[in-house]
Amino acid sequence: MAPSDAPRNQPPHFARPRTPVLLLWLLLINTIAVAGLSVIALRGHLLEIEVNRRTASQRALSALAARVENALYQSVQEPSLLLRNIPQVALTDARLERLRELDPHLRVLLVMNADFTPSTSSPALTTNELQFLSAAVKERVLDEKLHGMRAHTALRSFSGSDSSPRMLYIFVPLGNAVDYLGAAAAHNTGSWPWLLLGFDLDRLVQSELRPLLVEFERQHGERVALLPPDADEQDSAVSVNLSHILPGWRLDIISGAATPNGVIALLGPATIAASIGLVIAIGLISIAIARTLRREHTLLELRNRFVANVSHELKTPLSLIRMYAETLYLRRLRDPEREHEYHRVILAEAEKLSRMIGDVLAFARLRDGPATYRLSETDMGATLRSIVATYGPEWEARGARVETAIDGDLGPVAHDPQSIAQLVLNLVDNAIKYGGPDCRVDIRLCADEDRTCLEVTDHGCGIDAARLQRIWHTVQRGGVVAEAEGSGLGLSLAKQIADAHGAHFVLDGASGHSGLRALVSFPCYEARP
Repeated sequence: MAPSDAPRNQPPHFARPRTPVLLLWLLLINTIAVAGLSVIALRGHLLEIEVNRRTASQRALSALAARVENALYQSVQEPSLLLRNIPQVALTDARLERLRELDPHLRVLLVMNADFTPSTSSPALTTNELQFLSAAVKERVLDEKLHGMRAHTALRSFSGSDSSPRMLYIFVPLGNAVDYLGAAAAHNTGSWPWLLLGFDLDRLVQSELRPLLVEFERQHGERVALLPPDADEQDSAVSVNLSHILPGWRLDIISGAATPNGVIALLGPATIAASIGLVIAIGLISIAIARTLRREHTLLELRNRFVANVSHELKTPLSLIRMYAETLYLRRLRDPEREHEYHRVILAEAEKLSRMIGDVLAFARLRDGPATYRLSETDMGATLRSIVATYGPEWEARGARVETAIDGDLGPVAHDPQSIAQLVLNLVDNAIKYGGPDCRVDIRLCADEDRTCLEVTDHGCGIDAARLQRIWHTVQRGGVVAEAEGSGLGLSLAKQIADAHGAHFVLDGASGHSGLRALVSFPCYEARP
């Protein structure tokens, strides 16, 4: 039997897909364009957000820098004000030591003469330390004079980051502030001694500045660090330089810690959801395009295979009809029996063409949906006997031996006799084509509980399991195409007819011998006698 059939539910057709591939491509291009524009807009939005964030951070950091320098100034101002009005001779070692013990941040007190030479210190400093501090104060004062800056009573400062702990040094002129201002106005400040105080910068930062930094981080959600002059610079960091108490130091906002929620907090959940939805839409459209292209490719292959099969099947009978008709037209035959045989061949080939064209037209009508059948509850046994009586001689002429068995207790079955005839013809035609020479075909109609079963079995070579699964695809054939004729539509039409009758259509191996069995079981709607 020639296994050739369509999908299991409804035979497919060669119509174009409902969703054109061009529209899917346009939709994908449009989606990609929208995605590109969205990305560009999103980048611009992110840049604008980043600029606004950096501007706001810069302002907030400038305010923090002012608070930091003010806190440092307040911490170091009190001991300098206390000591600057005391005469130099009264600044004994004991008094300096006592003052250093009272201020936990104060580490060094140094009194220098007008020529910047050390006079008194607490605690005692090494020669190198004294030389370093004297040179630093002298260089700073001389630099102010060189640049035309008048000396004033405000304290000056510099830091020493090489020592451990790091130190913050401030120095002011000793003596009455009013007198010093008068001397400064007369450009006569060279006779005034100097007071230098050294503070533990690490302790100052921890006790006075750390609370300010922590409060800033809590309010703005950004990490901030106080960095010395020798710290590495970061291009992306927001930075503000300190200029008064800690010249050369700076406050930096650490990069990469903008907000607790990062990009989500900047963009907002709606933007993130829209971006994810856009990505999903592009993915779904791509899948739809791939599936549609694959379907188009499959339909094109089926169409080409169908056209090749039908063209081959039409060519053979037409060639025979033309050859025999030409011979008869030219009156080349003198034997009446041979002339009658030629007429019989022409008639048989014409009937074969008629059936083939009918199959093609019936299959084409499937494009418009299932065909309409006129079902009537009649005796299917009588219908099968009429089919065998009509087409039996033709089957025998093709070299087939068809045996029919019909049970006698069959009840009425709702069926369309004309469509059942087409179903039986297609099944028997497949059985003859693939049954081999002098093939035998068994047709049986029997009762099975509440169903009536029609079996068509051949005794050919059968079909393996792999091909048996493949024959349900459109225009597939179970045997070798070159060895058997046919368009590949027989089982497609048979399956359609069986579905329209509410019947089950099964193909399996024949029991007890080689070959293939086609089983169509029809429901019975009335109880059997």
